[in-house]
Amino acid sequence: MMRLATLGAVLLGLAACAAPPPPTEAEVLTVACSAGINEACGYLSRGMSVSGRPL
Repeated sequence: MMRLATLGAVLLGLAACAAPPPPTEAEVLTVACSAGINEACGYLSRGMSVSGRPL
């Protein structure tokens, strides 16, 4: 029984490592702009993030 619990924990750890990375801010803004959110399009056109840093 303990061996099965250990195996389950190892598999959960591997699954967490295999998860894709979160999207970048530029990707999120691109999707928002494609959805018609004009504010996101403005940030993209200026090449700036919402916090004011360059994308």
